[in-house]
Amino acid sequence: MKIRFQIILILGFLFLISFGLDVVLAQPVCSPGMHWDARLGECVYNQPACPPGTNWDRRLKECVSACGPNMTWDVRLGKCVPACPPGTHWGDRRDRCVPN
Repeated sequence: MKIRFQIILILGFLFLISFGLDVVLAQPVCSPGMHWDARLGECVYNQPACPPGTNWDRRLKECVSACGPNMTWDVRLGKCVPACPPGTHWGDRRDRCVPN
């Protein structure tokens, strides 16, 4: 009885392994500029590496600011800071815009 159960168990695992490989090998071919995302189960657009402070927007298909309204990415500080008028920058130590 034990041997029969073990054989059935092994055959079940072999079936699952072969079935799983068939699913992986049978993934669809995506259009140019897209790739298969197994997690989503669909073709998605290739995302370029966005610069710091930006994220890829799937709807717009471009990198957009990750900062909130009236904020901008400060490369020097490596974080979002309030947007300053031209000719000034965020003075982190003074918590205000200061001349360049």
